[in-house]
Amino acid sequence: MTRRVARLGWAAAAASALASDCATLVSGGNQEVRILSDPPGAAVTVGDREAATPAVLSLSRDQDCDVVLRKPGYLVARRKLLQQHRNPWMDGNVLSFGSLGMTIDQLTGAAYQFPAPTLRVSLIRQPVDAPAAIRPDPGRFGDKIRFDDTAFDDAGRTGPADGRRAGAYEFCIRALAEEVVVVRAIDPSLEVQRQARGRIGCRIGDELLCVGSTHQPHFRVILQRLAALPYVARIDPFVGA
Repeated sequence: MTRRVARLGWAAAAASALASDCATLVSGGNQEVRILSDPPGAAVTVGDREAATPAVLSLSRDQDCDVVLRKPGYLVARRKLLQQHRNPWMDGNVLSFGSLGMTIDQLTGAAYQFPAPTLRVSLIRQPVDAPAAIRPDPGRFGDKIRFDDTAFDDAGRTGPADGRRAGAYEFCIRALAEEVVVVRAIDPSLEVQRQARGRIGCRIGDELLCVGSTHQPHFRVILQRLAALPYVARIDPFVGA
């Protein structure tokens, strides 16, 4: 009899929690996330869900979500939505119902939430192979290229006739796969380093250090094309570690 009463008491408490303003009822097990792309009209896939941007998808709170955006003429963009952000509604639930309310919220996924209700992704155009796409124009991006490329000959070397040498340069990009694809397509000499700041001061974890060489065909055109990228803030001379 005592066990039956205890079971009935637990059930009543659970019903009371579910009927109250806990995170499960206030937030639910899903969260609506708005996905935007620039330009719009990209096909977005999240698991087995498909839509076109701008899109609003109701996503389960209890797991990370891989978001893939595709649009003809642009590189595929991949982003991860991380759910490990505590839902603030849980605090009131724990105060009201203790561990029972917390357990319910964790089982339904309502204990978590995505960090932001909107995901914005700027798509990057497929890189073109022809270096003539941007002609050398020292005045156009001179504020980004922080060294004198006229000190180098057409082979990308500088110095006295008996000791000419190639130069090197460095810049930072965001730690995004599609940006790596673009800069490597423009500049085949690049070395991309994930755990180095360089003298330019890339933010480890958020940015990648890119080091290139002047000793390659059309190096001035390559520098101009790199400087034309909106996510390349500046290109500095590389002088080693």
